[in-house]
Amino acid sequence: MDRIARIVLGVGSPLIVLACFVGGEASRLVFVVVTPLIPVALIALGASRRGGSRWIGWVLLALALTLEAGSLGILFLGRSGAEALSVGGLPASTLVMLLVLGVVPLLLIPVCYAALFGASNES
Repeated sequence: MDRIARIVLGVGSPLIVLACFVGGEASRLVFVVVTPLIPVALIALGASRRGGSRWIGWVLLALALTLEAGSLGILFLGRSGAEALSVGGLPASTLVMLLVLGVVPLLLIPVCYAALFGASNES
């Protein structure tokens, strides 16, 4: 987990900066795909330094996939002209942003941390 986190941070951070300066569709896609991985890599790096259990890796994978799905969903909803879709008065991309990038990680991380806290302290 530690090695993967260092690779993501070492390669991903320069890619994000490069994408900001280059521009274009490919840079937008790189930015949207790599940016959600940076906070997950930072959490993984901290967890591996503290001797986290192997289950934390699965939680972080779920978090990374959730953030990627939300980011790509917003990107593709904006491109497909689905802004006319609204749920409860909110555009579809705003709803995806609020739920998938906000509420789901806010529930996923503390619940998994609480469930795994005892297991990582016992080992």
